[in-house]
Amino acid sequence: MKKIFYILIVGMLFTSCKDSFLDVKPTTHIDEKLAFSSEKSLNAAVVGLYDFIQSSNTFGRVMVMNSEVRGDDMLIDQNNNWGYSSNDYNYAYSQSNSDGNTVYLKLYRIIEGANKIINNNDKGLIKLDDAVKEPYIAETKAIRALCYFHLVRLFCNPYIKDKGASAGIPLKMDSNPETHQPRGTVAQVYIQILKDLNYANGKVRDNLQDRITNVFVKGLLARVYMAQGENKLAIKLAQEALAGAPALSKSAYSTGVSQENTSTIWQLQYTEDTYAQFNSLESYFDFGFDDGTGYGTFGVAEDLYKNYSKNDLRKSWYINTWTYENKIPLKTPMTNVAFLNIMTSDKATYEKYAGGLIVKGLWDDAINGISPENLDKLARFAWTGDSGFKSQMSLYGKYPRFGAEKFDNPDKFGKEGTKLLGYVPMMRTPELVLIIAECAAMDKNYPLARTSLESIQKNANADVFAGADDALLKAIRLERRKELVGEGFRIYDILRQQEVVTRNNYWGDSRYKVIDPTKADSKAILPIPQNEIDSNSKMTEADQNPAYL
Repeated sequence: MKKIFYILIVGMLFTSCKDSFLDVKPTTHIDEKLAFSSEKSLNAAVVGLYDFIQSSNTFGRVMVMNSEVRGDDMLIDQNNNWGYSSNDYNYAYSQSNSDGNTVYLKLYRIIEGANKIINNNDKGLIKLDDAVKEPYIAETKAIRALCYFHLVRLFCNPYIKDKGASAGIPLKMDSNPETHQPRGTVAQVYIQILKDLNYANGKVRDNLQDRITNVFVKGLLARVYMAQGENKLAIKLAQEALAGAPALSKSAYSTGVSQENTSTIWQLQYTEDTYAQFNSLESYFDFGFDDGTGYGTFGVAEDLYKNYSKNDLRKSWYINTWTYENKIPLKTPMTNVAFLNIMTSDKATYEKYAGGLIVKGLWDDAINGISPENLDKLARFAWTGDSGFKSQMSLYGKYPRFGAEKFDNPDKFGKEGTKLLGYVPMMRTPELVLIIAECAAMDKNYPLARTSLESIQKNANADVFAGADDALLKAIRLERRKELVGEGFRIYDILRQQEVVTRNNYWGDSRYKVIDPTKADSKAILPIPQNEIDSNSKMTEADQNPAYL
């Protein structure tokens, strides 16, 4: 890995350490002795790592998009996507041309920055009391573990396939870019991830506004144990995390996860200086309602949407495309629920919009309304334009953006940019509950699995599962899809659950209708970047993943 090492450090050092780094301006270099001579300079070094974490090329957008569109719940517009994520959706990437190549480089760059801090501490170069520096070292190790966890799932077979015997990724533990490592095994990577997280557990602070907290560390441990099939450990850590996590809240569904959401454990928070505008995750969910000027290339397939029960609060996340074509006088994006309320309010309102995409002839004068059997017809929205989609709905209700005053000034960037801004969730409380539910069902602890699933469904005002125990696991996994859609979990879940991607052939080659990760040529895991193989003296072409040989 012949990469230039960048350690991002704060240019302005404050008189006291702040929990938030949103007002911090990173620079690309700082004298090493100064960097570790005080708590505020050590804090600055750790803060610098978050600049890459929130990048739109890593956790801020691309990694979420990559996982979602390679699954079966989200779609991209065929004709108006400007090429974004089409290779991911079509499994058309190669070792020389893949969004994964950028992710690979960026995540290792974060790891190198983390190693710099950790290595200097190991060498005794951080001259601070243990009580002062330990929370920062723990936070740094948690960051390193987070990056390795994503790398090993993106570029390697799932641990559960063969208990980690498959080829791993280079396990780089120092900051020297000239130090090369072989791929090793998946198991070796997981050992290091757990070592870092178990060190961090109990040491990372929980009073941080926009950084990794100890609750997140416990939750990440639960994720890792679940990926390994260590169900009891996953349950234990998820329960420990829940003890310090925000409670489930019905109001969280109407807020959207890109806001200050009561269910959020950790989210990437942006300022007007750091927000990626059109390259933000929210932009790809936003079709441009209320001059949001988003790309709007992401949508959710009807195959998932139809699984929500009638009164499920999560339906408020979905924005149908018809409302963008028709200027409904609302100040906020219209969800399917709000749309149905307007269409069924009175006959005159219905007839005003009926026709085209809105089905005519559904109003029943005998009941002065629309019958239940016809409501389903009204709820189906065709995708407009030349796309082949039969039903695609924006998830912008889950990822709304709020005002950023700087963008009201059209001269700030030479042209008018988006006026809206949003955050990216890294962990929410419902995930912890669903980890407990799924792992309990896997272990046939059906009472715990059932009560955990029920708590999620009741919180969402959804129909409560009442089926037999042998159908419980399937119901939990479906609930996980409905709750966590758009948050970057789907392809990882498919691989971990050893399932097959099955999706309607909305467009593209029929090869993309079914993707079986158990086949060597499925491309369900990404290729090792060709630049890595060429520059790493410990790797050869034979180290490439089989689908790309």
